[in-house]
Formats: sequence, C-alpha cells, structure tokens
Amino acid sequence: MMVFGKIPITGSAARASAFDQMVSDSNVPILVDFWATWCGPCRMIAPALEEIAEEQADAVRIVKVDVDNNPELSNRFGIRNIPTLLFFKGGEVKDHVVGLTSKADLISRLNALANKLICTHKVVLTSLSLCCDV
Repeated sequence: MMVFGKIPITGSAARASAFDQMVSDSNVPILVDFWATWCGPCRMIAPALEEIAEEQADAVRIVKVDVDNNPELSNRFGIRNIPTLLFFKGGEVKDHVVGLTSKADLISRLNALANKLICTHKVVLTSLSLCCDV
C-alpha cells in the first residue's frame, strides 16, 4: 500500500491495520486505487491520480493498493478486476469505478464526497472501458 507522498507501509497485518485506521480517521475523501504493476490500464490512469494527489493534497487523499502484495485487502473489498477505484468518506465506501475513467470524472466524484469544487484545468484522460482481470 502506498499513500502518495509517504513511505509504503510493510507487513500485511500492519498494512491492513494502517489502511483501516487511515480510512476511518480521515476528515477528507479517500480514493483507493487497487492496481498491479502488470496492468496496462492501471498504468494509464496513474498519471491522473498523481496529478489529483499533487493538486489537491489538502482536499483529498489518494492511496494505491497493489493487489499482488495486498491480497487480504483485495479480497475484503471483492476486487476482481483492476483498476478498481474505491471512494471512501467517513470510513465507508461511497462510490466505485472499475476500469479506466477520466480525470474529470474522478474529480467530479471526489467533489460529490467533499461537497466542494476541485479545479479541473489540467489535461483530461479519455474515458475508456478497459480493465484487467485479477
């Protein structure tokens, strides 16, 4: 598991515990990207997620969970295709996306959770219906 801008947490029990605490304690929406290094669509959406993480560091948190290294989290949330993006607020999953989507769509979903507008002036990904089976 990796939170943009922080060192990855190691050890499966530590990762699951840290994940649970981060999701339940957060006062901002969290977008969790379930991905894998071998997944082409995961690599395609990564730049948009990185841009959102950099541009909106105070408004949202982006977390990447490698499904190969975190099977317990993947199983808990029923991840069968990647990329799968889960949107958390108040410790609960409020929305999800399976496959690629645009940066504008991600921002719109985060806006709905945050109840405020996030800037959308950067380049937008083309929305594609691509995903990888896990």
